Amino acid sequence: MYCKNCGQQIPNNALVCPNCGTPQGNTKFCSNCGKAIAANAAVCPNCGSPVGVTRAAAAAAPVAAAQMPPIIINNTSNSANTNTSNNNNNLNNAVGGGSIYQNQNFGGYAARPVRQLKTNRSLLKMILLSIITLGIYGLVVMYTISEDINTIATPYDRKKTMNYLLLVFIFSWLTLGIAPIVWSHRISNRIGNELARRGIAYQFSAATFWGWGVLGCLILIGPFVYTHKMLRSMNLLCADYNVRG
Repeated sequence: MYCKNCGQQIPNNALVCPNCGTPQGNTKFCSNCGKAIAANAAVCPNCGSPVGVTRAAAAAAPVAAAQMPPIIINNTSNSANTNTSNNNNNLNNAVGGGSIYQNQNFGGYAARPVRQLKTNRSLLKMILLSIITLGIYGLVVMYTISEDINTIATPYDRKKTMNYLLLVFIFSWLTLGIAPIVWSHRISNRIGNELARRGIAYQFSAATFWGWGVLGCLILIGPFVYTHKMLRSMNLLCADYNVRG
């Protein structure tokens, strides 16, 4: 679909335009975590708080408060604006200063990430170090991707991607090579869904795997293009997670 303010194409399920920060449709914001939510939402999917109930009010109800996860709330509009600006700058710096996060409003709230994830994956480095290490580095990179996507996405989609080393050394030969194909399809789709959920304007999905990773084998460079896109997507997700959690 297209943003009603700037006219740029955005993901169909985007609540906020990643280009200009304009809320889409009947979007409203959670009074606790400040993130955009659907107009008909009764509970915020990000922090679990009832819509329209502040943290102070929730604290007065012991049962409800016990079920709410810890969140960080800024009390003044000035501090919220300052944090928003810092978040945008940190994201741009983490992925090389690109404009993909420019003008994007994150509401001034930042959750604490479990750990800092790597954002410097590159196709050239992966190829060269894999040659030097006889393929070991490539296995390590794919292993970290399978672990990082679980760290980033599991709290929201409740799914778990299989450990890459387990896939390669056990299930790959047990299924006569079918398991890696299924694994690649699922992780590509999961990465694409998480990019869209976070409002990151970068195209990657299961279609990327089948287009570049499979059919692209006919022109030889297809799998390299797919790998580059996967590494780029994970760098963007990890940079976003390192700042916002």
